[in-house]
Amino acid sequence: MHLLHVPLFSALILLGISIHSSSSAKIGIFVAPVSNSIVLYVIRLAEILTADGHQVVIIRPTFNPNATKLVSKNPKIREIRLEPLESHEYFENFTAVEKTIIYGNDSFFDYIPFGTVFNKMKNAACEGMVKNKEFLDGLRNEKFDMAFTHHMSTCEIGIIHHLGISRWVRYMPGVPSKFFLDSCGEFAPSPLVHSFFHASEPHKTFLQRLRDLLVNAFSLVGTVIDERNLNAIFRQNIDPNFPSIDSLKYTSSLCLINSNKYIDYPVGVSNKIIWTGGLEGEVEKRHLDQNLQEFVNNAQRLVFFSFGSVTIASEMPQEWKEAIIELFKSNPTIHFIWKFEEEIEIPLNVYRTKWAPQAEILAHEKTVAFVTHGGYSSLMETISAGKPCLAVPLFADQYRNAELLQYRGLSITIEKNQLTQHGFLNEQFQRLLKDEEYEKAAKRLRDLVKNQPNSIAKDIVFGVDLVLKGTVPLGLPPYSFIELYSLDVVFLLVVTFFFLRIVLPCYHWSCCKMAFKEKVKFE
Repeated sequence: MHLLHVPLFSALILLGISIHSSSSAKIGIFVAPVSNSIVLYVIRLAEILTADGHQVVIIRPTFNPNATKLVSKNPKIREIRLEPLESHEYFENFTAVEKTIIYGNDSFFDYIPFGTVFNKMKNAACEGMVKNKEFLDGLRNEKFDMAFTHHMSTCEIGIIHHLGISRWVRYMPGVPSKFFLDSCGEFAPSPLVHSFFHASEPHKTFLQRLRDLLVNAFSLVGTVIDERNLNAIFRQNIDPNFPSIDSLKYTSSLCLINSNKYIDYPVGVSNKIIWTGGLEGEVEKRHLDQNLQEFVNNAQRLVFFSFGSVTIASEMPQEWKEAIIELFKSNPTIHFIWKFEEEIEIPLNVYRTKWAPQAEILAHEKTVAFVTHGGYSSLMETISAGKPCLAVPLFADQYRNAELLQYRGLSITIEKNQLTQHGFLNEQFQRLLKDEEYEKAAKRLRDLVKNQPNSIAKDIVFGVDLVLKGTVPLGLPPYSFIELYSLDVVFLLVVTFFFLRIVLPCYHWSCCKMAFKEKVKFE
């Protein structure tokens, strides 16, 4: 009897192994390492896919020389690195323009030269990759089953098409934008999707809708010009008949957004969108180094102060530095961990560091608040940790993120030009700590994220598995602008109404008139 069960049991094991191996795939993930936070997002994504049995290769061109050290500790994850830019001058020019916006009173028009410099860097990097035959042949030899690419450039979409990879995913390591959702084939009207560059509450006013419409129009023009340049690169170096990037970008199988659908502003999307916000809370925590650990051990209350990995805090205006140090001095019983790159005279209650494990510090039981620039990673990490924050948005989507945190009740937003107002920073800081409603809101959102029906990792794995198996199309059916808004139907109704209301009565009147004339003539 046992002899009959042994072969059956062995067969079941072999069947299970074959099913698992058939679902594993080789996946290439393109990353634009402009900042460490973007690299970290990709590493976490790669680790999730690797844990599910997939072979993952991160394709990592060098943009930012300061974002090259961060790598996964998982030995199964490989990297392909290359230098697509002829020099670091492109990135230096990019950061120079970026700095003028971060530390100045930026407006939408200040982003025009920023976008110009950024596009030059992206296009130069694209040309460097497309012209590199050894690089492209190496990718082709990898025989990827699936590819992931980022939101910052559509160049990699062309490379994916050239490699013949039909199943690909686009990810955005930040909050949703109109143009990203549009490229995913989603219905994203301007009033429902919040602009990156301005803060506004869910129900926009007339002026806010007008502003966003103009911003989107300018952005659309820039996108069209950028994609024409990319088309020229592919047609000159790959194939004169290479399809347009605009036609390729709508063919993704799946889209990932690093935000949480329960916390972000509501937006209607299809099953093609997977929300990955909170991924930060699903990774193995790192230990603090010895010096930092001793500082934390000696603290009663702890506050983390960081303006992110992109911002060079030591380059901020002197008035900002003085205002921040004054905040530290005004709160001697609170220990501050300050992300600041250079030596500077600071009070004894401050620990200065060039880099710190942000998620671990925020999750620490002694941490009572977070002073942040409002970057997308910081937004999700402070929510995952359940800590209130003081947000000082400096650049791009940080305004939107700060407004969202304030709207959800766990944050106070300070405009960067208010930092120099005497005592204002400390005044708002005290308000944050003394009003318990901010802490309650933070913990409420933390519990919401923690108690979601599915983990972020499971959602990603399930979505990728669906795409690999080709089970069912997840996105909306493709509609043209005319079809989407039923303009052809409206046109037909207007013509019909015009015909019934005007043409027919005129015809009837003319017929009756002619009949009357004939009758009079006959009499």
